Amino acid sequence: MSLVAVVKNESIYEATCKALEKLDVNLDGNILIKPNLVMDVSLYRRACTNPEVIEAIIDFIESNGGKAFVGESSMVGCDTLRAYEKSGLKEVCEKKRIKFIDFNRCKPIKINIKGEFIKEIIVAKDLLNFDKILSVPVMKTHVLTGVTLSLKNMKGIQYRNEKIRLHSHGMKMLHVGIVDIVSHFKPYMAVIDASYAQEGEGPIGGDIIKMDLIIASKDCVAADATACRIMGINPHGIAHIKMAWKRGLGEIDDIEIVGDDINKIKRKFKHPLLGIKRAKYKFLDFGMDILAKLKGTSEEDRAYKILMETMETKPYITKLCKKCKKCVEICPNNAIDEDTIRINYEKCKACMICMEACPFNAIKSKEISVLKASKEIVVTLTRAGIKAIFGKLR
Repeated sequence: MSLVAVVKNESIYEATCKALEKLDVNLDGNILIKPNLVMDVSLYRRACTNPEVIEAIIDFIESNGGKAFVGESSMVGCDTLRAYEKSGLKEVCEKKRIKFIDFNRCKPIKINIKGEFIKEIIVAKDLLNFDKILSVPVMKTHVLTGVTLSLKNMKGIQYRNEKIRLHSHGMKMLHVGIVDIVSHFKPYMAVIDASYAQEGEGPIGGDIIKMDLIIASKDCVAADATACRIMGINPHGIAHIKMAWKRGLGEIDDIEIVGDDINKIKRKFKHPLLGIKRAKYKFLDFGMDILAKLKGTSEEDRAYKILMETMETKPYITKLCKKCKKCVEICPNNAIDEDTIRINYEKCKACMICMEACPFNAIKSKEISVLKASKEIVVTLTRAGIKAIFGKLR
């Protein structure tokens, strides 16, 4: 059974300290605090980890004999140091004389890992200097992964443009990649900042909710599952949380809550993956299951190509666009024209980074054709079946 501390307090500094005190933790050595500095947006957007939460964690670590560091690698196309300054975290680190590390400015190192999707990962060499990592995200829903909490926060340790690799292989692989990263760089503890949360089309442009809440656990899966339940979301429906549980990285259901009663705190968050978008991900999951059964056969390559072409989601810019040009700055493929703010689909790789980064929710995803998806699945199964009958599915 995993222990999760849930503490509600208008003083988020006190809430953080009280949550940590409820856990049996050993914070000796060099401890990396990994916040979520996703992007250099204004503090009022509440997209980055609250600096008061970081300050409380620093004080707690140092009062327990450890040495605290803070490090992050922001979204592709974003300067981490700008996000560090605009989030208010720079003031805290300077006041506490804590070293901040921009992993994008460090020397990179390639590490072989035994992931289901990721076989090697490029990270800052400095990341290897720490005894423990604390994942400290903001509690948010997410337009691509449903939620972004302590597990997904670890995707941010990837070096510079390495983060795009996960986005460019479809949503299923994004979830698998997150779990691969956590399997190798498993955080010692999660401290989820729900002082302010985002619902709807997070992680940048969601609606802000004042929660005055901290969720902490030495089990990141349990922490994320608890956060989901507080948001009115079934954690079994979030692919990377369920995968992490199946791989034995933590608990989804066998959880003991200490602190505040989550039934008195929880509220139904607006979820970005509803309706036709939910159907799209169900089709993708089904298609990937088929692909897994065809792995190593003569139909694998064709099935994978058909699946990716069918499920590929392209972004489009709506009338909500304020021409802030953040999408132009952030696009790793230079696929958005600076003057017209239009997407060049010949250059677009459908990584959806622009959609994730837009502060005005002005970029949406084109929906798949359910009819086309159904047809392609039937064709794929029929071809494989016929080949199997004639002994040619090898």
